[in-house]
Amino acid sequence: MRRVVENLEGEYGPRLNERDGDPLGTLVEIILSQQNSWQSTKKVYAELRLRFPEWELAAAAPVAEIEEAIRAGGLAKMKAARIKAILARIAEQHGSLDLGFLNDLPAADALGYLTSFPGVGPKTARCTLLFACDAEVFPMDGHIFRILGRLGLLDPRLPDERAHRAMEAIVPAGKHYSAHVNLIRHGRLVCRPSEPRCDRCCLIDYCPTGQARLLSPDDEDPRGK
Repeated sequence: MRRVVENLEGEYGPRLNERDGDPLGTLVEIILSQQNSWQSTKKVYAELRLRFPEWELAAAAPVAEIEEAIRAGGLAKMKAARIKAILARIAEQHGSLDLGFLNDLPAADALGYLTSFPGVGPKTARCTLLFACDAEVFPMDGHIFRILGRLGLLDPRLPDERAHRAMEAIVPAGKHYSAHVNLIRHGRLVCRPSEPRCDRCCLIDYCPTGQARLLSPDDEDPRGK
């Protein structure tokens, strides 16, 4: 995994986490991103904050008003109900709408807290902690699962939570954010679901799947190696 991270950074550059230190805003934004493009998510989140500049206003509003504010992002009814429920629980448990305390919790405890919320699974919780708190967690999407499976680093039969924990353990310290972002970019540009560009892959030396694709019928490598 260390070599994978190094090669990805050689191809796309090391990625630094410019966190905003707002776990609650990040959590809501990631919920809005479910089944939605990131570009659209940014616009919908901006509209939500324009309508409710303080989270207390959203917590006090009818769920229908939250739904109206985020309608352009799709699945608005479900997402609005989840956001409303999360805000209500945070206010009940802590007396204020602030998740800044997550920065001081061990990652396992922070994950347990976030996944107790309705609609917050392993990926959403980890994205929140990685992006907002720079925690050493490793959220995985379809691109990452696909690449790691092709590399032979991940058993595709592992349940979601076990897969996340297995990969977190082998990502080099301090590289969880860079690995996450670069693997997603690599999955979009090169290691695509169909017709992967194995001849352009910076990870080909570590990928048995790609090497098998590149081998010609007479077992000669078409790149001359």
